[in-house]
Amino acid sequence: MKCPICRRVNPDDAHFCIYCAAHITPVIPAPTAAPVTGPTTRLDPSAVPLYTMPAVPAKAAPQVPSSRRGSRRHQHNDGTWSVWLIGIGILMLSGSFFPGILVLIGLTKYLKASRRGRYAQANQRLVFWAGLAAIFWLGLSWPLFLLWGGLLMLLNQRNWCTP
Repeated sequence: MKCPICRRVNPDDAHFCIYCAAHITPVIPAPTAAPVTGPTTRLDPSAVPLYTMPAVPAKAAPQVPSSRRGSRRHQHNDGTWSVWLIGIGILMLSGSFFPGILVLIGLTKYLKASRRGRYAQANQRLVFWAGLAAIFWLGLSWPLFLLWGGLLMLLNQRNWCTP
């Protein structure tokens, strides 16, 4: 597109001349007529074939081995239930049920983790539950809970409790 003032060539989409800054009136192309379409034809519904989905073959269920490690059947045979029942009996007879149940929880979690070979995790669980029981047994206040949790997180961060 040429500038009407300086007669230099400018880009086609320019509104002002890039040389003299004169206003350029862009040439607008003449509108074209809309395409002509014919009348709408309705098809007979019985003449149009129905679309059917292709059959998807059924997948076979995956085979799970019966001796899978960690299955429910093997979790109950690790001996912690007998420790749990004996511990509940001792707690009932001794009369110190509440703080003692926390120690019993820690002991059973210790046994489960140590039988799986996770000794550092077993020690961490026993120390956590026994420390929680000691806080309750001594009748200490809730800030000690925060201190106890923070200490355990710090020790866990320093790889004291993890393998």
